Amino acid sequence: MKKYIQMVVVLFVISTLSGLIMGGVHLLTKDIIAENELKKSMEKMLEIFPEMENYTDITADVELTSGIERVYEVFGDKDKKEKIGYIVEMTTTGYQSGLKLIIGVKTDGTIRGLRSPSNNETPGFGKTKLENADYLAQFENLADPSTIDPKGGINAGATITTNAVLSALRNARNFVLGLQGLTDPIQEAAAAIFGYESYHDVTDQYSDFVNENRLGLYAVKNTNGNVLGYLFRLYAPKPYREPLETFIGIDLDGKIVGIAYGEFNETDGWGKKVQDPAFINEFIGRSSIDQIDMDKLDEILGITYENEDKTAGSTKSGPGKTKLAMVNAVAMVFDYFNEHLSDQKDLILGLFDGAERYEVRYLRGHQYILNIYEVYEEDENLLGYVYKTNAVKSFASPLEIFFALDQEGAVVDVAYGAFNETYGWGAKAKEERFINALIGAKSIDDIDTQTIEDEILAGATKTREGILETLDLVFKHFAEELFDYEEAIQTLFPAQASFARNKEFFSDEILKEVYEVFGENEAHLGYAFRVEAPNAFKGIEMFVGLDHEGKVIGLYFTVVEETPSSDGNWGGKLLETQEFIDLFINKSDPSDIDNIDYSTGATKTRDAVIEGVKYVLHFYKERLSK
Repeated sequence: MKKYIQMVVVLFVISTLSGLIMGGVHLLTKDIIAENELKKSMEKMLEIFPEMENYTDITADVELTSGIERVYEVFGDKDKKEKIGYIVEMTTTGYQSGLKLIIGVKTDGTIRGLRSPSNNETPGFGKTKLENADYLAQFENLADPSTIDPKGGINAGATITTNAVLSALRNARNFVLGLQGLTDPIQEAAAAIFGYESYHDVTDQYSDFVNENRLGLYAVKNTNGNVLGYLFRLYAPKPYREPLETFIGIDLDGKIVGIAYGEFNETDGWGKKVQDPAFINEFIGRSSIDQIDMDKLDEILGITYENEDKTAGSTKSGPGKTKLAMVNAVAMVFDYFNEHLSDQKDLILGLFDGAERYEVRYLRGHQYILNIYEVYEEDENLLGYVYKTNAVKSFASPLEIFFALDQEGAVVDVAYGAFNETYGWGAKAKEERFINALIGAKSIDDIDTQTIEDEILAGATKTREGILETLDLVFKHFAEELFDYEEAIQTLFPAQASFARNKEFFSDEILKEVYEVFGENEAHLGYAFRVEAPNAFKGIEMFVGLDHEGKVIGLYFTVVEETPSSDGNWGGKLLETQEFIDLFINKSDPSDIDNIDYSTGATKTRDAVIEGVKYVLHFYKERLSK
């Protein structure tokens, strides 16, 4: 026993001395290590800014974001009076984590250059590129990182690394602009309209785009790199006061997503009314000028006319010229989209034999399921549905997939939109034998996944898993969500005999669908509204029922992603509480909903439901009560 005690004491003394020695070595060397790292940084800084005479470390004085770890002001003189830019040091993830970058940004936001002092990218690919002078040269004096194709030219073979570099450049550029109180107007417009800041300048890809009114065209992408739509930068033609710089967002189906403004000189109280949400909302969801209610625009802007000739020249009062300029700008967007950018119609219709037209059936926001289309024959018979999706994962994003399902939920066909999988590997997913392996399946269990893994897509693991996981989401959505609307409406209107979706309604960010509900002898009972509750904690889709007088008769929740009730008094429990739902019953004025103050820990959930119901009541008063 004594021997064991001595052994423990000896081991303790050895480990203690080792720790003290290592700690002492660290104390002695940490300053040397830091000095060496700073020396390396200075060498890279001088490569980027060879005219640098002095610098100031301002890291402690600014709020760091986007993986930025250190920031220096760079001066062209020793007295620090001539600031020429900034150096931003950051760590991000490329093909592997630990991609360290030193980025130089001039005071006007121009990228001066970049270096990578260390990284874990693949030798012969990303790592080699980051040491290649020609590769680095493409980032020198670069005004807009979005103009670089991450897959083309010298970037080929290192797409993931290059995408990470471009994202870092955008973040560094925007950080530096923010330090100086400046912003990127295109990025601001993309964020305001689409909710995403990432965009790619595609103006040069369309040689006929630029003219006296059309300034720029940008593809807006989500966090997976999938294109959501296009952002048009325009001068609205012939406004009251030039220029009227306008940003118009349009999705891939040709529908207006939103409108924002840049340089704007219209008159306060008159032309500036086109900035009001009510005016902008009249355009959202529309895909042609014919769908826009011009009389409603006049009402919102307070425009009156001398006579029946409702042109700008006959305006008696109100901002007629500003309205006409905006309508013409939107018409320009529709015309250009239909002529040059609308490339999905043939793809969607081609998935079904005899298909003549389709309708977009919007669903609640989803990271992977982007849209659902109802596809019809010429005689209005429903053929089935097309799910437009992003792959859950893939080898090289984006991987956009269109799954066609018949009315029973069986796969009819598969097609691809954006597709960057590797030739000879993931690209085999486009081959007929892979698509044939999916046709007829109603669930993943119906598919011979082993044969796909062993023979058809052998070696393309990420591509295979991404496509099958996405299809599994589609099957689940079809079974669990696509056809539960009848149950929702029957629950809200127990006495109803029939209901019909209002196909003249255009979906927007909150209100997705409107159904008219009828009883016996076609008596009009009221409306059922499918709503995406705004700003929920995680996600809520609900139906709001109004009777024929516009009073709330009930709420029915179809999709709830709030915290489950089993976790405490949170969102899931609130939406199961009849006492909370009863507070909305018989309310018909939006102001009455404001007074609901149900005490709960699920504040965001409560407020999301309140705002959703208020939106419906406003919509009813403005559109349906008349």
